[in-house]
Amino acid sequence: MKRIIWICISLVLLVTSSAFALTIYVDKGNTTGIEDGTSDHPYSTIQIAVNMASSGDLVDVQIGTYYENVQITKSLTLKAASTGIAKIIAVNPYASTVDIRSDGVQVSGFVVTGGNWGNVGGGITLNAQKNCVISNNTIEGNGNGIYLDGATNNSIKNNIIRNNSGAGIQLGGYRGANENIVMGNEISKNGVGIGVGGHNNVITDNNLIQNGNGISV
Repeated sequence: MKRIIWICISLVLLVTSSAFALTIYVDKGNTTGIEDGTSDHPYSTIQIAVNMASSGDLVDVQIGTYYENVQITKSLTLKAASTGIAKIIAVNPYASTVDIRSDGVQVSGFVVTGGNWGNVGGGITLNAQKNCVISNNTIEGNGNGIYLDGATNNSIKNNIIRNNSGAGIQLGGYRGANENIVMGNEISKNGVGIGVGGHNNVITDNNLIQNGNGISV
């Protein structure tokens, strides 16, 4: 009987949590002078929207070029309203353009450029995170395109990754990267296509074209 009660409570909490997940809007073209994250009065920067969001929320970004370095410290979805219409350019070229510091983050649909952090950063960086999904982005003109350090059980899929001076995708920095899936990406004209460190990573169905090295272990 107690077990049934606990299952019911867990289901109620799950439904309640999902019911309160919000969509928070971003549009740099908002000229109303009011910003509250609604579709009528969206925030003008991605970082403000991320700061105001709660875990489980969707941050929906409208057309435009956003000059900022975005740091994500909670489990949420960051998504361009349509693929390729929103571009994030690092305002600080000595940091990653999108720096993920929470488990369970999804980033999709953006053009990501201008980020660098020596050999340990770039366009999108995951630092010891798990269960994140990076999909359907164009990642170009960074140090590394996507950099995973100590990151486990993440999916990197269906991205265009090109013209990055380091690796298109770097699996493993100082702490390695284990059990990640890299699938269906087009990776071209990077210093290295895919740099591999760590164990049990699945790399499949990627198209590597004219990289300095294809796959470096």
